[in-house]
This record gives sequence, C-alpha cells and structure tokens, in this order.
Amino acid sequence: SMPRSVYVLLWREAVARGMETLIEGYARAKKVSDQGQVLRKLDMQELASDLEQLVPAEVGRPLPRRADVATFIRTYYHDPDMMLPFVKEHQEQFTRSQMHAIINQGVGRTMKRQLKKELAATVDLIYDRRAGVE
Repeated sequence: SMPRSVYVLLWREAVARGMETLIEGYARAKKVSDQGQVLRKLDMQELASDLEQLVPAEVGRPLPRRADVATFIRTYYHDPDMMLPFVKEHQEQFTRSQMHAIINQGVGRTMKRQLKKELAATVDLIYDRRAGVE
C-alpha cells in the first residue's frame, strides 16, 4: 500500500496532465464553430463534475489546470484588442502553438488577414523573448 500523500500526488499529476492534453487537443482543431465552443464548455463541465466525484478531495478544488482549460475555451470570444495583454499574462500557461490556435480558431476569425498575421508575429516575439531569443 502506498502512502496517502503519494496517492494524492499521483492523482493531482494525472488530472493536470489530462487537462493539459485536453487543451492540446482543443488547440489542434483546424476550425471551431460557435456550437463547437459551447460543446467544449459542456464537455469540460461534465468531465470536471465526474472527476470531482472520483478524485480524492486532497487533490484540490478546482481541479488542477481546470481553470486553464476554461480560460482557453473563453478566449474564443475575446476581442482581438485584448489578445496581446492576454498572451503576456498567460504565456506560462499556454504554449506558443496553443496561443496561435487561439488566434486562428477564435479572435482571429473576424480579423483581416494582414492584422491576423501581425498578431501572430507579435505572439512569436513575446515567446522568443521569454525563451531568450532576440
């Protein structure tokens, strides 16, 4: 039998990796409709509800990275002008490719091609600076 602390740590890590996988799966979609976004939100609510019944309470509530999944889903509706502050604030939570997915699936869907391209280039600059690339 393993110590309770190890058991809880394993659950915490498993839930966090599952949420990260969900974000990555959402990011890999080529296009997302408004209805698809609603389904994402409902899927997340159902998953979280089921996990909260299964996972030991010591893992924590809200579940690890659940807020990140919700944030990723919500950004679909962001105003394009809010994207750069969002990137700067959340660059530790989401990968560069996930940020590009947010642009392509969400905020950028109503932007002119050139503005969308400039936004994507600025996102790359932010991530390059974070990585120490100039």
